[in-house]
Amino acid sequence: MNQENNSFNLVTEGWIPVTDLQGNYHLISLLEVFTNGKNYADLVVRPHERVSLMRLLLCISHAALDGPENLEEWEKVPEVLPQAAKAYLEKWKDSFDLFHPEKPFLQIAKLNNDEKAKSSKASNDISKLDYALATGDNPTLFDHEGTNEKRIIPKEKVALMLLTYQNFSVGGLIAMMKWNGVNTSTLKGTAKVPSSKTAPCAPRSMLHAFVRKDNIINTIHNNLPTKKQVQLCYGELEVYWGKPIWEHFPIGPKDIESIRNATTTYLGRLTPLSRSMKLDETNHKLMLGDGLTYPAFTDDGKKSTPYHVPEPTATVKVTTTKDNKIEYTILSYDSNMRIWRELSALCTKREGRKGGPLCLELVSSSNSFDFQVVALASNKASILDMVDSIYHVPAQMLQDVGRSSYENEVRYAKSISIRLGRAIESYRKVSDGGWEGRVKSAGPSKGKLKAQLHSIATTHFWTTVENSLSVLMDHVKSIGTTAEQVDSTRKDWHKVVWSAARESYELVCGRDTPRQMRAFAFGWQVLNKPEKAEEESNEEENNNEEEDSL
Repeated sequence: MNQENNSFNLVTEGWIPVTDLQGNYHLISLLEVFTNGKNYADLVVRPHERVSLMRLLLCISHAALDGPENLEEWEKVPEVLPQAAKAYLEKWKDSFDLFHPEKPFLQIAKLNNDEKAKSSKASNDISKLDYALATGDNPTLFDHEGTNEKRIIPKEKVALMLLTYQNFSVGGLIAMMKWNGVNTSTLKGTAKVPSSKTAPCAPRSMLHAFVRKDNIINTIHNNLPTKKQVQLCYGELEVYWGKPIWEHFPIGPKDIESIRNATTTYLGRLTPLSRSMKLDETNHKLMLGDGLTYPAFTDDGKKSTPYHVPEPTATVKVTTTKDNKIEYTILSYDSNMRIWRELSALCTKREGRKGGPLCLELVSSSNSFDFQVVALASNKASILDMVDSIYHVPAQMLQDVGRSSYENEVRYAKSISIRLGRAIESYRKVSDGGWEGRVKSAGPSKGKLKAQLHSIATTHFWTTVENSLSVLMDHVKSIGTTAEQVDSTRKDWHKVVWSAARESYELVCGRDTPRQMRAFAFGWQVLNKPEKAEEESNEEENNNEEEDSL
């Protein structure tokens, strides 16, 4: 391989997609991000790419500063980071070359095909690193060009694909390779065909959240926790801070100390090596095998093995089961639940193992902020969707009273959604004489049958409500003002919810025939008749009749 011709160094080459303050698109280098980041507004990437890039930028920032140690040092970050990062990148420049002969970026230089293994595969198409491209098991959902073995992807795109795949690769069977002469199955303690684990950012389609600012440097700054804040989260571990993987790169599957640093420390995990990879000189093939195993957060509240704290961008909810057991649950993307309905959990500052992302510790409780929530939705080894939402969050959401008020109003909207479903079912009973019989014969599946009946209406309802989310935010902002103002903004929100419910009912319940007109009037009474909240709650629990379609 001719290293000079194939060299692509992430420090100096443009590969990070951004938009400047005037809205123009650019590809910039790592060095440009840190030395001129104030002139660029934001990254222009897909959700999982944003997470991966932000983790890399935060890792470099922490390593360059060896901190910040505390809030006093944190406040000086915008002034000192550009020069510190420049010096650091110059020192470790060779480690950021995609095709370096000895230490290619996030790859194994001495990776070879295991010719004796049945699962061995000499090479894969480079497009396998991008879930949006159709390759092998990847579907054509995002790519209509089909599989093309001669597809050559530009090096700048390959760099982003490689970084993202190391952060978000999902589990499944994978080829057996040799790393520095040792079979990669050693990483799992077995000689059998390895089944790879998911990368740190992928489990359970977890939601990742960031504070977004007016330029890239300020965004990095406002997502850069201090050492003391990290220690509060990682303090139970023997060594919590660690080193970036390029500073302490494992020499093979048996390099226990380097692997421990890479998989269990804060800095080590920010740029993971979840797959053993090596790009070849053709720039459209790569060797791909299993990589390091990253201990995942456990949901049972216990320090089971393997154990790890939640990712710094993740959110952990604490709930109490019917038998009064405490459950710790990673907040995940759910296609049946719009993200804004979980915003109160996302905005909870982290306390030990529970709460939202670490960046919230840096947000002033007196200022509103932009909150970006993203996810890569998957089911086992299949990618389902990419999600990206931005919310302008009032300062009151960082206080218990604000979050409680928000939760109450989301719960209110859900109760009206349930009532909407019951109204539509009542309409169906009158307009369709055989409906009750079909529900009864459905048995345990009657809840799904009812949900299908009013899925169009509930989809329209939640979409309409979400379009007026600013009204709910105005109510949260009013917390701490006068009682009259709080009551007025709450009524405005309730008007939005009721208007959406009535509009949704009219959308799906026709009035073309006398029978339909009678049915419409009957359902309308059900929708608008005041009922006790606990009766609606009982209806929801007993019938399991409604869950939102979006």
